[in-house]
Amino acid sequence: MMDGGMMGNRADRERQGRTFSILDMCPSGAGTPVTLPPILAKLAAPDPSLAVRSRRFVLDMGMMGRGMSINGETMDMDVINQRVPVGQWEIWEIANASMMAHPFHIHNVQFRLLDRDGRPPRAEEAGFKDTVIVNPREQVRLLLRFEENTDPDTPYMYHCHILEHEDAGMMGQFVVTAN
Repeated sequence: MMDGGMMGNRADRERQGRTFSILDMCPSGAGTPVTLPPILAKLAAPDPSLAVRSRRFVLDMGMMGRGMSINGETMDMDVINQRVPVGQWEIWEIANASMMAHPFHIHNVQFRLLDRDGRPPRAEEAGFKDTVIVNPREQVRLLLRFEENTDPDTPYMYHCHILEHEDAGMMGQFVVTAN
């Protein structure tokens, strides 16, 4: 493939100086400096006292990465794992019982990270998120509220955002219900 394939052709063109532009970008107002404000957005600290309820999710993986689960259950398309009332503040505790970090993702919501093992989040984690890394043997607490899209028949997902872990069952379903 190297003699006549794509890699060889590209290398030959570059050696012979026959390169070409694929895309020219010319932004309007080029040359005009832009100064960013020192603070892009002010967010009030999240208030856990708003929460009416707490839910706990334990991420675990069996030996050699088999048997991925949340709260001891693997994904079942016929099971709604949680029913969440619309407009209600909740704290979701995500505990990682495994020796591998898991990016935990929740559909249909942006949340605020309250703490990691009781410690406040770092500055870069202070904004709104839809995914949080949960390190090995760590627990994070999230403050969230689902504000729309209620339908008892249309579930959303929460899951580890590593594709192989999702496929192995580390995910669950929830519905947002009207009060």
